[in-house]
Amino acid sequence: MLSLKRVPCFQINLKNVSEFWPCLLRSLQNAHFIAVDFVSTLLSLHFFTLISQEFSGIGDKNNFKISNIEDRYKALVEIAKSRAIVSVGLSFFRYNGKNANDGREMNYSVENYDILVFCVDEYVNEKEATEFLANHGFDFELQKSCGLPFYKGNDKKNDEFDSYSLRLLIIEMIQRKIPIVFHNGFADLIFLYQNFYCQLPNNLQTFLCDLKEMFSKGIYDTKYIAESEDRSIASFLEYTYYGRQLLNMERKFQDKWYVNIEFDTLDLNSPYSQIKDLSCVFLSKKPEGVKVCKNYSYHGWCVKGTSCPNSHNIHLILHEKIERKSKKAKQNINKVKKFYEDNKLCEENDEKNDEAKEKTFDPSANPMNVNSGIHSSGFDAFMTGYCFAVYIALYGGDKVDAKTKFTPTNIGLKRFHNSLYLTGKDIPLKVNASSYSRVSQNHKTKIEKIKKGDFINKQPNKNDNKAEDNV
Repeated sequence: MLSLKRVPCFQINLKNVSEFWPCLLRSLQNAHFIAVDFVSTLLSLHFFTLISQEFSGIGDKNNFKISNIEDRYKALVEIAKSRAIVSVGLSFFRYNGKNANDGREMNYSVENYDILVFCVDEYVNEKEATEFLANHGFDFELQKSCGLPFYKGNDKKNDEFDSYSLRLLIIEMIQRKIPIVFHNGFADLIFLYQNFYCQLPNNLQTFLCDLKEMFSKGIYDTKYIAESEDRSIASFLEYTYYGRQLLNMERKFQDKWYVNIEFDTLDLNSPYSQIKDLSCVFLSKKPEGVKVCKNYSYHGWCVKGTSCPNSHNIHLILHEKIERKSKKAKQNINKVKKFYEDNKLCEENDEKNDEAKEKTFDPSANPMNVNSGIHSSGFDAFMTGYCFAVYIALYGGDKVDAKTKFTPTNIGLKRFHNSLYLTGKDIPLKVNASSYSRVSQNHKTKIEKIKKGDFINKQPNKNDNKAEDNV
């Protein structure tokens, strides 16, 4: 079904991790690609560049727009060492093939997880980031009391946190050898490496050599794809997600490849599953007297926050975009609207779906993200993965089937393979090994242990029945 009114996300912490760890491993083993997002004490990392211009306490704001990429990397390394991740979002996408009754429909099964983590090392808490997350429902008390503990940097010989560890999960991801997807992934990868893998190398090229070997099937950045191909007014995650969702629904009525997402019924009814409405809202007309905040519509961020007199509603922003489309494009969108309204009526007759929260447009409230209520890395990871799935349909739909290996060529995304978005740059950062650089010693030592299987016995409740290698 095209509507995404009930998207589930499992919230994992110390209280339920032993129950969910086997499910997490099974999701990983079955996935064709994984989308990743973090929330840190520097806020959600795909906001890092713009936020750095507004938040105090993180050093010179120009560090994030340094022209020399090597110097920019070094600035981010220092930030990653002094801040910590508080939540890990993982979204596992398994491709199930094409619908026999609709040859243009590409079906995916998706499982989303939001894992609370707690760093036992000292780290800096940004006041503004803490306030933002708290105002958007993030529970810091739960994170401190029930977050999965971890330390940063290199592995310790006597690791007291080796059960249900994010370090072990990252090792599983490396061993699984499947594509990893981020949105604005440069900072995410730096934080992932320092928080859950080992000590960051001193120079950028060594770091890129390490990444190339860690994630051998490729790293993708949906922000880079959006910037280089969509050429739209904005590329922040929320705008990209709802824009790709609208495009996906248009493609259905144009008899083109499109994506259909399915969630397990158990996921929707689990007491540990948070349900969120992530479907498009179609406005019949723009409310009178309401203006869209231009800064938010371009960047997904506004320094005035909830005190801004203009609207931050993403659906109103998209409504204005639709109004600028051609007559033919509007006709296609009207078909989408009718389909969506018909599905909505069907859902309203379903008691279970009545429990889902409906979106409303309230221009007087003007929250920074009117839809979310709770800032969740799990849902952000899903939005990232959904965008990637739509891009596969857009560029590689005719090449992909249920038995296809998700190589860059087979999914039609070769030109985006191992390319990370860089703020202020016209070209991406390529994750490639250089003939002038070698991997770091820290990484070399760890990857050799991974290849030897030294971490296998540490993995709790490991499912020995591996899924078919689909990558």
